[in-house]
Amino acid sequence: MPHEAILVDDSGSPYVVQAVGMVAKKVPVRLLATDGAWNVVKGSLDPGSPIVLAGNYQLDDGMALRVAGPNGAPKR
Repeated sequence: MPHEAILVDDSGSPYVVQAVGMVAKKVPVRLLATDGAWNVVKGSLDPGSPIVLAGNYQLDDGMALRVAGPNGAPKR
């Protein structure tokens, strides 16, 4: 998993944000290994839902998501 996907909550525990049905879901993870810009994690991740990389630190559980193009404009 890309390093920028890993966030840390107020208690110091790592988590990632997944887009489950275009809704944000925080998922606690455990870091197993790191290698430069990549991490190996363990957690209750949904294998069919993408990981949020951009703006993930601004999201709370249940927030609606939008997909942006490469220039940041909303995809239509």
